[in-house]
Amino acid sequence: MQFLGQSQLNALQAVQLQTQIEFNAPPKGLRFLGPHGSTELSHAISSPSCMRKILYGLTFVGTVLVLGGCSGSTTETTVHRDGSFDRTVVLKTQSRGDDRTVRAKVHRISTIFVLPAFHGQAVTDPKHPDQDPAWVVKRHYASGQLAVHDVVIKSSKGQRVVANEAKVSPLGKDRWLFTERYHWVGRPITDNDFMDPGVRWRVKGALGPNADTETIDRLTVRGMRDFVEIGTGLNASFLTDHGGDTDKKLASAIAARLKQQASNEVERSASQAVAEAIALKSKEESSQKNPFLSAIDLPVTTEEIAVRVPGVIETTNGLQSEGQVKGVFLSVALLTGDITLSVVYHTSH
Repeated sequence: MQFLGQSQLNALQAVQLQTQIEFNAPPKGLRFLGPHGSTELSHAISSPSCMRKILYGLTFVGTVLVLGGCSGSTTETTVHRDGSFDRTVVLKTQSRGDDRTVRAKVHRISTIFVLPAFHGQAVTDPKHPDQDPAWVVKRHYASGQLAVHDVVIKSSKGQRVVANEAKVSPLGKDRWLFTERYHWVGRPITDNDFMDPGVRWRVKGALGPNADTETIDRLTVRGMRDFVEIGTGLNASFLTDHGGDTDKKLASAIAARLKQQASNEVERSASQAVAEAIALKSKEESSQKNPFLSAIDLPVTTEEIAVRVPGVIETTNGLQSEGQVKGVFLSVALLTGDITLSVVYHTSH
């Protein structure tokens, strides 16, 4: 598994942030890290994250900028040799024109994310005071402690649909495993959620007049699942890396997956035509409201993960860059399964 490639991760820029206003009091027993006067993050909280979402030209990626603005989260974890870790979480969304106060803009963040119950601050970039603030939480976790639900995405009705957790686990003498997992916690996702009528119509045309209803439905669902997973998940880097036609790359990848899943020769031979139909559907409707997203009621957000571990990294499914392991994906990818960034490392001298 791979996360988005270097071209996307280069958009993460260091920003020096200054605290503008503080909400709530820290519960007893929790430790706020860093001075109250300033906060320094190594992830940007402004426009670069937003721009990544339009790289693919996919329907559900492009339209979300119109439907819900630019929203996302970053988590940055620094692991210590004893298995404890420090963690910074940044939640951000794009406020509306009538959100003139900091409190109103923070409220807008709370319509997309559940603001963590523990200590947090509204933070803006002093170089761009007119930009929207982010909600920033810093916390220390003891060895063996689990970071639970410090990023939780809500539906338009306020129901929790996506949540995360992070932990450090011992694997043996001087060997450790860091994992950060995002998973779907909303209503069960079924095949019907992937039954896009427009896609089905094109799949039917690709299969020809003799195709039966069961085959049309099956390939529509499979193709849409592959469309979501390939276009927004852990293997999305090939779509934008090294140039080339994004739609053709997407169609080829979907076709390869459909051929592997084919139940018979008819499905196998139609895989390329079905894949091209799905990719074409996304291109034609890139500026329209997608019924697929509307039915599921999931805001599309950019989720960024970074972790720095002590010692030597043995294996990881993320991208190593500047001493960190990083990963980026879109929330919609979780409709096809959990996403986990994992790092195995050892601390022996």
